[in-house]
Amino acid sequence: MNLPNKIKLALEDIYSKTSPVSIFLYGSQARGDATPKSDYEVGILYKAIEKIHRFDLQEMHSIENLNIYPFIYEDFIQYSLDSPFPEALYLRSLFDGGAFTLYGKKVVEETSPPAILTSDLLEEISFEIAYALGALLSFRKKDISTASDQFVKAIMYGSRLLIMLRKKKYVLRYDEIITNTVKLYIPDEYKDLILRTSKIRKGTNSLQLQDIYTGISYLNQVIRTEIKKMLGQGNDVVLEGVRKT
Repeated sequence: MNLPNKIKLALEDIYSKTSPVSIFLYGSQARGDATPKSDYEVGILYKAIEKIHRFDLQEMHSIENLNIYPFIYEDFIQYSLDSPFPEALYLRSLFDGGAFTLYGKKVVEETSPPAILTSDLLEEISFEIAYALGALLSFRKKDISTASDQFVKAIMYGSRLLIMLRKKKYVLRYDEIITNTVKLYIPDEYKDLILRTSKIRKGTNSLQLQDIYTGISYLNQVIRTEIKKMLGQGNDVVLEGVRKT
């Protein structure tokens, strides 16, 4: 991928000055489904004794759409993160084709993705419901840009859980999530919601309050309910991979 020159220079400077194990790009810019508003999400792996705080890394550049997240290398390859995101699904997105190395060791390409259990899906859907509620709060504060971003991620990532649960497969790109979800047996109002969410992300539709209410209902009444029902039958492996010991 051809990074914007200012981002390339900033990362080269960080790499030369801090000597990390690896620097990788992930998110929509790595997947290839970014919009003009999408940020550049970058992970940096440091050995435990050399880790640099995120604040210090942000101080090394002044690029608004460049977000840098440092991780401890030894923990990372053992599927352990110091992160607010649900661990298993977050790592799956990195190790299952959603990231690639820019500098240093090809850790994300060479590490097998973790197994996903039903309990991981429940943890993730709880996170997405909270994200949708965050969209509601942002909307009420008239911060429509933030609300739209939170809403889109909650609906798309929530839908990906439903695909995993029913089809036992992992999809990365937003267009794949949309295509697979609308083929599932769900009420038509939620299929319409998925298509509308895609348009909101592309900027061709504006987020409405009713979208958020419908989205919360979809996440809670359809996806969370189905995950809890499956979990009641046992904490089974939904997607094969490496099991964390």
